[in-house]
Amino acid sequence: MGGRKNIEQEKEIRGVEKYLIRWKGFMAEGDTWERKENLKNVEELIEEFKQGEVSRSLTVDSILFFLFIFILLFFSFSFNFLFLEQLRLGVISHAVTSVTT
Repeated sequence: MGGRKNIEQEKEIRGVEKYLIRWKGFMAEGDTWERKENLKNVEELIEEFKQGEVSRSLTVDSILFFLFIFILLFFSFSFNFLFLEQLRLGVISHAVTSVTT
């Protein structure tokens, strides 16, 4: 099977590794699932695919982590601002201010 262009996905079914192959010159509709043992001379391509998977996973995890931190800080600052504004306007009683100071 010559002319391989790219590995799109991998999966394991009943202990058999399979890769979704995008064939050179074909669109996604021409993709086929191939057993690893049927793929000759593509170890480098498989390694590139696996490295890309790890890289994409780390990128998504990093984005989610920083989004979580941003939301946490945003709500923390918002809450503090609203508390201080209510304190300034006298909405919160003096008893609360004496406890916090």
